[in-house]
Amino acid sequence: LTDSSNIMLEGGLVAAILQTSKGKRLLSRSIQLLPPNHRWALLPAILSRVLQVNPTNLPDEDKLVEEKLLKTLTDFIRYAHNYQQELKQTSPSDYIEFSLNILSYLRQCLKSVMVTFLDKNELRQTLLSSRYRAEIMHIITQIGDKISDDVDINIRNDWVSIRETFMSMLDN
Repeated sequence: LTDSSNIMLEGGLVAAILQTSKGKRLLSRSIQLLPPNHRWALLPAILSRVLQVNPTNLPDEDKLVEEKLLKTLTDFIRYAHNYQQELKQTSPSDYIEFSLNILSYLRQCLKSVMVTFLDKNELRQTLLSSRYRAEIMHIITQIGDKISDDVDINIRNDWVSIRETFMSMLDN
C-alpha cells in the first residue's frame, strides 16, 4: 500500500498472508487500523482468496478465524453504507462522490469473486458452505443495489450488469 491517492496492492502477498490461520487473524485485527481506502483496496483480494478455500477442509480453529475476518469485513461494508446514508442528510455533494466510490469498490469485489470462480457450481458451493461467506456477498449486492439507485443511469446500468452476471453464476 502506498499513499492515500494511489494504492498499490500485491495480491500474491495478501494470498500468502491468508494461507495461514495466523495470517487471517493478523488481517482481521490489523485491517481495522487501516484507513478506509486501504481497507477497500484489500477487500477484493481477501474475498477472492478466502473464498477459494473450501471451509469443510479447514480445521475448526481456521473456520473460526475465517468467520471473524469475514464478519470484520462485513461490518466495515455496513459502516461505510451507514456513513454514506448520513452524508445524504448532511452533505449532499459529498454523498454523491462517496456513493460512486463505494459502488466502484463493491463492483470490484464482485468482479474479483467472479474471476476466481469460473465454475459456477464451485461458487455456489463455497458461498453456501458458510453463513459468513453468503452474508458478505449478500451485503455487497444489497448495498450496491441501494447505492446504485442514486447514481447516474450509466453507472447504475454497469452495476446492474455486473450484479446480474454474479447472480446468474448462482443459478442452477
